[in-house]
Amino acid sequence: MDLDRTDHRSLLLPGAMPLQRQIALKSWLKRYWASAWMRDEKGWLENACLLASSRVDGPWEKQVLRTLYCGSKGRLCGLPDFCNRDALDRRVEPAQREFGPAFDRAPHSYALVLASELDPRKAGLWLEWLREPWLPFAGERGLDLLTDPIQFNDYQQAELLGDFVRDLAGVVGGGAFCRIEPDLLFRRSEPGGSMRGHGDHAALVHANVLLNAPGPIEPRTWRTIFRWYAQFWARLPYCQSYPDLWVDQIGDRAGLETWLGYSLKPWELHKWFLRARRAGREDAFDLVLANLDYHHDELRTRACGNLSALSGEYIGRRKPMRLSNKEINQWLNDPAFAALHPDWEDSIIQILEKRKARRGRGRKVLRPAA
Repeated sequence: MDLDRTDHRSLLLPGAMPLQRQIALKSWLKRYWASAWMRDEKGWLENACLLASSRVDGPWEKQVLRTLYCGSKGRLCGLPDFCNRDALDRRVEPAQREFGPAFDRAPHSYALVLASELDPRKAGLWLEWLREPWLPFAGERGLDLLTDPIQFNDYQQAELLGDFVRDLAGVVGGGAFCRIEPDLLFRRSEPGGSMRGHGDHAALVHANVLLNAPGPIEPRTWRTIFRWYAQFWARLPYCQSYPDLWVDQIGDRAGLETWLGYSLKPWELHKWFLRARRAGREDAFDLVLANLDYHHDELRTRACGNLSALSGEYIGRRKPMRLSNKEINQWLNDPAFAALHPDWEDSIIQILEKRKARRGRGRKVLRPAA
């Protein structure tokens, strides 16, 4: 049966996929239609359908079901790379609470994407507030897709990219927070079934970065930073792409929090799938997805400079203490007990803010007409 794997109606037809997954997808859809904020999350419906219809069994089956039942009975799946709800709870909101107030003390903040491109005509320095990008590799031939045909396992590259962000924050004299993630590209088999190069897909690492500096960074300085980045990229082991740097200015705290929300989003499975489908490589998409080592330590978020809680120049809001419900209620209702623990106040405020946000997202609305 030839199905559109991003269409939930097709996946729920009799025999379209295993019954257990259809039941899990129906459970997820019930919560989806009842929640306005879930429906507002771009790509979430398509991602859920792709997970439900994935054609790899074994240990991957548990990850699929955990993701589809996330939020059921108040339990989260613990897989923020695949689930918007878990990413919001574990990554986005904590980062916004921690780093949002930092804008008042570091208003010269920038959003960066340290990435790479296989096409030299698209690789260069992109300053969002200027009209023309700087594309120094435009006349070069280009590169093949050269990567492991199954796994994204070049975590050494991810580690070195994190080190570059740390060094960049030190050079500009500010701080940085980044998340490193892969981006998947696919290509079509040549006639006869052979593949050019050494693989049918490429997993290109990139870093979404929040960077601040004591003063504004001028365009000529960004060119110097890009040259430094290009030199770093050329020294990477097994480098198979061209360096690409996108930069935008952050004008206020709301813009900073919006950038954090984008940086910490789940992986865009629906975009990867469309690339694989255009290349006729849906089979490769499922295999790569099931074998991505998303728990690897080098894909964690990192903070350095004045955005690191370990720094003496830290300008963020410290994360809340781990307090039990009993301790919170006693602090709220017993002034004498609260006087003994004045340092709990900010933590309790953050915990209550999080509870209020959860209740707001849980409001039910009518399902739209079909």
